[in-house]
Amino acid sequence: MQAESALRYYLDAEGMQAVLAEALPWRSDPVLHGAMKACPGLRILRQNPHEALLGFLCSSNKRILQIRTMVAAMAVKMGVPLAGGFHSLPTWRALLKADDAALRSCALGYRAAFIRGTAKNLVARPDWAAEFAALPTPALMTELQSLPGVGPKVASCVALFGFGRLESFPVDTWVVQALGTAYGLRGWKPAQLEEFGRLHFGAGAGLAQQFLFSAARLGQLPEAPLRIVPPKIKRPRLHG
Repeated sequence: MQAESALRYYLDAEGMQAVLAEALPWRSDPVLHGAMKACPGLRILRQNPHEALLGFLCSSNKRILQIRTMVAAMAVKMGVPLAGGFHSLPTWRALLKADDAALRSCALGYRAAFIRGTAKNLVARPDWAAEFAALPTPALMTELQSLPGVGPKVASCVALFGFGRLESFPVDTWVVQALGTAYGLRGWKPAQLEEFGRLHFGAGAGLAQQFLFSAARLGQLPEAPLRIVPPKIKRPRLHG
């Protein structure tokens, strides 16, 4: 029963995301409506915070296949063997103990320093996941970005996928292209697009992001038949 309960939680079997998806502005937004039709039933898995953070630390300037290769290599070389020839992801303590040669053998490149630095930080905070989960989303984002290698995009992804903050709206190259093409927001910087996403899509912004992202990757993201006028927001002044 414990395994079944964990699986139901992981898959959002109680349907909370379905309720949020229904509340998205798809009735007035033909782009989102088309993306949702292209990806019916899409849901965000409730990932373990450790797994989400480690995976996204590997994501900088890498394609999905390369990220999978790095994560799989860390599991095999530093994780615990499981049934069926599989391995768990290594703990932060195991990653901290790993020597440079072991990390290099996982094709991590410069990301190895970020993983080692984050491991050192979190080994000293054994209850970090519970502490982070108790924070409101803005404070969670700040705490995540205090870790080595975690910038705004990675923090937003970890908040969404690892901590279930469905109001989080990560902006990557696919989302930049999707919002620029379909919503007429070309030239907007990531921080501006992130604010647009949160305001336009509301409490389920992360779900909307996944619909748009998935439809774009499938080549099925529609362009608005008429330009959608973005909500009147003040673009944040970006420093640096």
